[in-house]
Amino acid sequence: MRASFISDTYGTIPKVKDRPANAWVVIPLYIGTALLVYHQRVGWQDEGGADWLQVALRPESWFAFSVVLSLIVIPKWTLWPRARFGGARTVLFWAPLAALMAALLSTGLADLRYTVAYDVFGAQVPVRMLLGISFGILVFNLALINSQFAARMIVLLTWMPFVSIMLGILSLIVPVTFISGQAEGIPVEGWGLTYGARFQGLTSNPNMAATTSSIAVALLLPRILQGVSARRPTWAFFILYVLGLLAVMVLSGVRAMLVVLVVVGCVALWLRFRLTARGLMSVCFTALKLVALAVLAAFILLQTGLAEVLAERIGSDDGRLFLWQFYINLLWENPLGLGFGFETIVDTENIIPGQRLPPHNTLLQMAMYGGFVGLVVHLFVLGKVIHTIAWLRRAVHPAMLSNSLQALILGWCALVVSLLFGGLIFIDHHFVILTALLLAAGARAVPSLGLSRERSSLI
Repeated sequence: MRASFISDTYGTIPKVKDRPANAWVVIPLYIGTALLVYHQRVGWQDEGGADWLQVALRPESWFAFSVVLSLIVIPKWTLWPRARFGGARTVLFWAPLAALMAALLSTGLADLRYTVAYDVFGAQVPVRMLLGISFGILVFNLALINSQFAARMIVLLTWMPFVSIMLGILSLIVPVTFISGQAEGIPVEGWGLTYGARFQGLTSNPNMAATTSSIAVALLLPRILQGVSARRPTWAFFILYVLGLLAVMVLSGVRAMLVVLVVVGCVALWLRFRLTARGLMSVCFTALKLVALAVLAAFILLQTGLAEVLAERIGSDDGRLFLWQFYINLLWENPLGLGFGFETIVDTENIIPGQRLPPHNTLLQMAMYGGFVGLVVHLFVLGKVIHTIAWLRRAVHPAMLSNSLQALILGWCALVVSLLFGGLIFIDHHFVILTALLLAAGARAVPSLGLSRERSSLI
């Protein structure tokens, strides 16, 4: 299944075996990617100190280890993208670096004005941004020359959320107090359910569980839309898996997932649309399949009562619009941003007493760090990738726009829409991985780039 999932994109270029040293670099990347479904508090400021087991289970620990090791054994692969495609060097290196510089400048100015440079939340961001740059370049270069690396990364992103489904089933049949280890009546802050009846999986926030599930749905969607065939008996299993992921998203109570699913469906139609009779027929059949899948999912969720969590959330009045308006006004008052200590300056825990409320929007988060300059850089990165996707759709023959390339496009779109209600793209591991894999897959899908010469220089 792993090979067939991506071979139609990468099979056109001869596979390149990694040198022995490369295996030591990619193994930590696989472990970190698998751990993206897990996230628990480290507790740096707790009385007993940090939980070092949770530090070891953080994906960034493994990604950082891989980057450090690669700087020793294969430094060229970590310092610079090795192919010119879709502005890969701009997206993966220059733009994130410019965003970091803008944020550092804003931090210095905020220190002069408010005597606040960093806080506990902002101090880690510049380090994570630097890690994201090296990590993204490494993933891009490895995916560019090694089809098996790219395939395994996609498989991990697709199938690791299965653990959320299993834990979700356990949460429904076993008392929450058993899963969390807490006394009955105490709000859950462990695994399983939290914030009342909202599902968070193995993470510390329902948004994380919903996001990993939505990415997996997007990655599988092209395979499902391809249709039923005697040669593809796994099609029914894919349907069941997607239904399970949708159940996790509903149980999480994350309203943004409705927007994510609509956008992913529209992009899937757009990728298949061509202004020909055959193209229009393909879009119509695709739309019917999407509607049938949506109706099936809605029927199952309503019959099982799982939709009640999301329905209750939709009916609540704690949306993000008031928060976005607050930060937009704050940006107009501080066009240069407030730097890496903005949460202390703004006092995010008292916008609504008892809740820590950063912007919950990737654009506004960057604007708080780096002002309008950082915001422009952020928009430029998103625009550059979107332009690359549009160019690929035009440049690659429809028959060559493979399932795996479509999957990466849909996965990227799902994540970006989710981050419009979440955190910063430059420190989001999913964004770095999907962007790097998408650019590398696009490069391999276009033979005119002369990648064989680049590839030989990498080995």
